[in-house]
Amino acid sequence: MLAPATIGQRRSNMWLACLALQLIAAVTGGHGFQGRSTQLCPAPCQCEEEDVLLLVDCSELGLSAVPDDLSPLTSYL
Repeated sequence: MLAPATIGQRRSNMWLACLALQLIAAVTGGHGFQGRSTQLCPAPCQCEEEDVLLLVDCSELGLSAVPDDLSPLTSYL
């Protein structure tokens, strides 16, 4: 059984999460993907931006596998 996280560990994890979000904002100019979703969207799927995350819809396309070129920021598939 794992010991519960200490307050220091939780603060450290929260700090790392905030740092990651700031890095994403810096890389994307603070505006999510605006205009870049078509570059990050695997063909033949349809994509929609949601803040810095990407919603990828590949439903009803008869695909036999998950697309290889999914963005690491895909939040919904």
